[in-house]
Amino acid sequence: MPSPNPPPSPEDLRYIAREKSSYLASVVRSTMLANLAAPLLALLLFWGDVDPWRLGGWLSYMALASLFRAYVAMKLEPDPARIADPLANLHLTTFCVGLIGFGWGLGWVLVAPELDTVNRLIYLYVCTGAMFSSMFGYGVHRPTFLAMCVPIFVPAIASAFWPDYGFPWPFSVGIATLFIYVLAISGKFSKTYQDSLRLRLRNEALYQELVAERDASVAANLAKSRFIASASHDLRQPMHAVNFYLESLDLSRLPAPVAQVIGKIRRSVTNLNQMFESLLDVSKLDAFTYQAVREPFPVAGLVRSLDEAGAPLAASQGVGFAVHDTLQAGQGASSGWLVGDEKLLRQILQNLITNAVYYTPAGRVDVRLLRSDEGMLVVEVQDTGCGIRREDLGLIFTEFYRVSETRSRHDGLGLGLSIVKRLCDLIEARIEVESELGVGSTFRVRT
Repeated sequence: MPSPNPPPSPEDLRYIAREKSSYLASVVRSTMLANLAAPLLALLLFWGDVDPWRLGGWLSYMALASLFRAYVAMKLEPDPARIADPLANLHLTTFCVGLIGFGWGLGWVLVAPELDTVNRLIYLYVCTGAMFSSMFGYGVHRPTFLAMCVPIFVPAIASAFWPDYGFPWPFSVGIATLFIYVLAISGKFSKTYQDSLRLRLRNEALYQELVAERDASVAANLAKSRFIASASHDLRQPMHAVNFYLESLDLSRLPAPVAQVIGKIRRSVTNLNQMFESLLDVSKLDAFTYQAVREPFPVAGLVRSLDEAGAPLAASQGVGFAVHDTLQAGQGASSGWLVGDEKLLRQILQNLITNAVYYTPAGRVDVRLLRSDEGMLVVEVQDTGCGIRREDLGLIFTEFYRVSETRSRHDGLGLGLSIVKRLCDLIEARIEVESELGVGSTFRVRT
């Protein structure tokens, strides 16, 4: 059984080192002024209390260490992606931070012994502040934190054993306890930071795996859709042959029982054809076979094709049907033109007309071509059919969704309106629907 927390790989360790280096570079830069100002504050407070040579030597060291640290801070690269050698950066940062820590520890030997109690407490306060700021600033990389704090507090704790001018031993015990406590907290902080980086690495790896699986799934689905779309001609041929053979039969010359069976077969094959056409349309959409164009086309041609497709179907179902062209009526001529993709628009409207006819038990279906106030083409397909419940209106364009009231009237896969919606998106058209259960529906296409 694999370990739930496998050891990090060399690449993971390099990533963690790069993030640590970036974090420490930003901290070193942000605290540069504080490191330069703190020794100057000590000069103002301790002047006159300490031997000038001792104070001058300590301040000289702190000035050189702070300048070197500032120089290193400007050289360090804060951008993780641009860090070439993160381990070298960490070593350099630890070294320059250690110089500062050593300087504050040196102050306990050169400066603190000659201070009065108040100033010695101030020096201890400054060192304690440096320790706590280091815990949050340098705690991400434990060696850097230790390089700062150990040189400070080892002499501070040892001051309990200095004669005459050391802190009382109970006070030194408190300092030691505080130091140990901060060490423990910094250790947990460092571990938490590294764990968060490892968790980020695992999340990124999982994300990449999901992306790869998604891309593979999309590619497989696309290949399937392209295959079906490219093979659609060959797939249609057997269906066309079945249709031809069935249409060639003269039912009037067959016995009534046989004619009845053949009629049922015809209806079933008709439904099968429609389902098959829907699946092929979806495959073409998935395979991006449809390409929308924008070119002029005559209104009269669109009206004629809609009438030729809708009128026979409506007549076979006993439903009234009419196409009302107010565009040409407004122009007073039959030479009106539109701009868009006539083929896809015609397919959208024919799908809507077919749906309207099938789901209208009695009454009529009317198609109206209008011009909106904004100059857009608006085509309405209105029926007096069974209607759609309000709660279903937001779902009818979903693939394979079928309204319960329509299941008994027509067999299908629930793909018609989803194809309409996708084709509308393809030609940048907007589709709207208004419906009342038991009264009828109006589908409106704006393009």
